[in-house]
Amino acid sequence: MSPRVSLLQNNQQVLNLLLENTTVSKNEQTGELSPTVRFIDFENVDNNNVFTAISQFKVKIPGTDHHIIPDVTLFINGLPVVVIEAKSPKVKEPIPEAIDQLLRYSEQRGNTGEGSKELFYYNQFIITTCRTEAKFGTISTHTPKYFYRWTDPYPKTLNDLKHGASSPNDQQRLVAGMLARQNLLDIIRVFTIFHYRCFG
Repeated sequence: MSPRVSLLQNNQQVLNLLLENTTVSKNEQTGELSPTVRFIDFENVDNNNVFTAISQFKVKIPGTDHHIIPDVTLFINGLPVVVIEAKSPKVKEPIPEAIDQLLRYSEQRGNTGEGSKELFYYNQFIITTCRTEAKFGTISTHTPKYFYRWTDPYPKTLNDLKHGASSPNDQQRLVAGMLARQNLLDIIRVFTIFHYRCFG
């Protein structure tokens, strides 16, 4: 990845590596020459992948002594593929504020030195949440209008989710469905595309 290339271009390059794999000159353990290296094993979800969630993941802002601290960062095999920003219900407009904070973290507000866009080179989607509300978007989603709810907790059913008299809330549905390991890998492998508009 190159700092001179845009965030979106680096993000697309990472996705290509995740999907198409790469090779190295030699496997130092087995001696195999030019072995294929898979960053994520899409075929054996639980056997060959490590899923990790880190609360308050601290990332240095390049060129400064400051840091960004996303609320939750989800890793697959050490790659930060999901960043989650949670806001207090005491905030007047929590979801828009969470989106703005993610834009700051990824240095997409037009200011340099306020975030670490390198963290988002690997990002597959971002999540904003406030108590029971939760919405998802991508690093190219900049307005609340285009952040969406995840409504289906598949492979679980709504009855599988713990809830009171009311139906399971958005956060429960998103965590159970979108962040289920197989679903997460399927989203990366099958449902992620890049589309560029040409003007002229």
